[in-house]
Amino acid sequence: MFGQGIALGQGLLSGKVKVFNDFIVHTNIDAESGISIGIEGPSNAQMRHVDNEDGSIKVQYKPMVPGYYKISVKQNGLHLKGSPFDVPVYDSKTGPEQPFYPKSSLAGHQPYPHLDDSGPFGNPNKVKVSGRGLFRGITNVQSEIIVDTRKAGLGRVNWTVSGPGNVQTRHVHIVSGLHKF
Repeated sequence: MFGQGIALGQGLLSGKVKVFNDFIVHTNIDAESGISIGIEGPSNAQMRHVDNEDGSIKVQYKPMVPGYYKISVKQNGLHLKGSPFDVPVYDSKTGPEQPFYPKSSLAGHQPYPHLDDSGPFGNPNKVKVSGRGLFRGITNVQSEIIVDTRKAGLGRVNWTVSGPGNVQTRHVHIVSGLHKF
């Protein structure tokens, strides 16, 4: 179940350090009623917002270091569709034209040799997913899903399993870019 509003804007797709990044939260009620916004990441991010008095809020955040930030937007305790948003934040000097790699990588070296550098983060459309667990599940029988990200580029692998009951999942890292769930 999601909150009734929607959050949109460039600041939910990517951001830059030491500048304010914007997005808009649209609601079908009083703009600030029941809206909560949280930002988690490698640094604190200064945040401010303005009620546009048209059922929307302009939100701005200013992170201080590059990395991935998780932005949660909730209305009355429920995440809006798409929330939490995983947002890559770049150094203002390099910008999105340069590939972003985690800070722990060695300077000047590609930390993930299997990556296709077709863009700042590769192409998630190149992720391949297979396995019998995609199409059919049997109670108390283990299913398997293989996720191949080797040609997709840099990014995170997140997964959820939804259904009428609780499902235990396990992630097995086979080789760099190949995962089994």
